Amino acid sequence: MGMSVGAWFFLAEMKKQGFMRDKNGCDFRSVIELGSQDLGDNIEACEKRLRDISGDANFTLTHVAAGYAALGICDYQCIDADGRNGAIVFDLNRSIKSEYGFNKEFDLVTNFGTAEHCFNQYEVFRNMHDLCRAGGVLIGFYPTQGCINHGYFHYTPKLLLELALANRYEILGLYVQSDKSGFSHYYSPEFVNTERDGDLFFVTVFRQSEDKAEFLMPFDGAWLQSSLLKGYAQSAGLFGSMGTLTAPVWNGDGFSDWDEAMFADGIKYSASKDLILDSSLGYREIPQEILLHEDALVDDARFWLFRRKGFHLLIVVDKAGRYVGVITRGDVERHERERACERETCGGICNRNGVTIDIDALDSAFSKLRGSIKQIPVLDRERRPVLLYGIHGLV
Repeated sequence: MGMSVGAWFFLAEMKKQGFMRDKNGCDFRSVIELGSQDLGDNIEACEKRLRDISGDANFTLTHVAAGYAALGICDYQCIDADGRNGAIVFDLNRSIKSEYGFNKEFDLVTNFGTAEHCFNQYEVFRNMHDLCRAGGVLIGFYPTQGCINHGYFHYTPKLLLELALANRYEILGLYVQSDKSGFSHYYSPEFVNTERDGDLFFVTVFRQSEDKAEFLMPFDGAWLQSSLLKGYAQSAGLFGSMGTLTAPVWNGDGFSDWDEAMFADGIKYSASKDLILDSSLGYREIPQEILLHEDALVDDARFWLFRRKGFHLLIVVDKAGRYVGVITRGDVERHERERACERETCGGICNRNGVTIDIDALDSAFSKLRGSIKQIPVLDRERRPVLLYGIHGLV
């Protein structure tokens, strides 16, 4: 799998805001990943961000372990059936503790898209639990919409949060990533309902309990009070102790709407409201759909701007992928009012004088947001668009 620029920016922001250290203030030194990771695209953008975090102006991202080293984590390991990139060959469908006698614990455990490919979900979640030391952090990346035939499973926020509650994890955050919105949104049903197009993922950040115990399966909270099964009471007891979640209430005909009660406020259950990206302002990868060749017809721009939710801006590029300009809905409407050439191209109507940001000047990006400018393309040294900076909630 490839580590996306979004994943590196997410990790860098965690480091910047102090979430890669334990409660005693000791920096994290070890990580284990589910999956053998390759370097993804936009390496130049990743290097720039990691240089800023590490203070090493000469840092180069030669492999994934080097990226973690820039974050101060020098003990790097990963697990994968393919054995690539130095991966330990373990079957994640089995308990790696009992099957292989692997008892090592790590400060950070990551799943950037491996869990959904494993059939035995119980063992996957138990392995992550066992690998994370007391007070460590678990990061999970889980598909929930789209990604048809990508893996075996889609995940719900109820599963992920009740998994955390059953095992007494501190819930640092639950975020939504889409192919249009990056890591910049806290979970809420309202936001998910606006993201009906494209692939959608949940990103979880949990802190392992300081008094870590054996892994426990959750029980669906909507039916917990009526269950006659033994062994799940610990999950119910946590709802009250969180101070924000309460057990479902029987109203005579059935339980109250559990999802509505549990997630009415997208961040009320988060232990820290300013973890990672606390607003929709930030960087994200550029969805391929918004990149149009300069020879594409204006009809193509109209399709993406008016028939698909969320796209307010398209980036026009030349044959080499270099930036030419941008097209907005206003540009298309103006073209239609003027009754210009029916076969007009995107290169012919795009704004070639729009605001852009050089990859080496990211620190000055915020000052360029003004007026109606809500998104700005970030260009690499070859003038190729690599990121979008802006208020992604308004995309």
